[in-house]
Amino acid sequence: MKPHAENRTASVWTEADAIFVVFITLLMMSGGILGNILGTLADTNQSLKLGFSNIISLCMPVAVALMFLFKKHIETGFTLRSLLGITSPLSEVAKGFVFGIFIAVSALPLTYLVGVMYTKYFTHTPEAQTIMLSIFNKSTPLWISITASVIIVTIAPFAEEVMYRGILVSVLGHCHSKVFSVVSSALFFSLLHMHLPAAPTLFFVGVVFTVAHISSGSILLVTAMHAAFNLFNLAISLLL
Repeated sequence: MKPHAENRTASVWTEADAIFVVFITLLMMSGGILGNILGTLADTNQSLKLGFSNIISLCMPVAVALMFLFKKHIETGFTLRSLLGITSPLSEVAKGFVFGIFIAVSALPLTYLVGVMYTKYFTHTPEAQTIMLSIFNKSTPLWISITASVIIVTIAPFAEEVMYRGILVSVLGHCHSKVFSVVSSALFFSLLHMHLPAAPTLFFVGVVFTVAHISSGSILLVTAMHAAFNLFNLAISLLL
């Protein structure tokens, strides 16, 4: 992406947009706390309710991201492709997918180390995220598990990248240093998932995603990376 084009599209996002992203993050975190509480319930009816809750939680950032993009398209006249910094779609998706798998594999040692430390400190092995427990719970209807899995691998990564890399990093990068914007974005990204054992790994991944976005200017590239990362972890969870 050409530098002047990157600066132009990045400048359309305002501090008000960034504040709203933070607000939505806090709102989703509160929903995550509720989900963790509901996750202790195992009967079929509660699993169904938890499944619906997780699907709604996954769709919330998607609705917010689409609202942001539509609003900026109306205000600025920029196309969706321009707002997302897309220059070569197929190439960006292919590169992003390969890099995403590489990052997922690279993060395994960190995930293992954190798991060992967590077990030693809390005297029990860490559980998977509530959404993963819901997806692979035998009492959860198959269609809910499939729907949640598809959302996790497709539209959820897109929404999170628009919010955290496209908006938050762009605004923070104008007001503060790149280091601050990278760390802040990665921190919000890790907190969003409300899962202590995964927080260090998600922070690391958030940093990599942010650096990739700053370097390329493309939301599509990091969305593909994010999607591949989620797909890899879903596959690992299924095998285990």
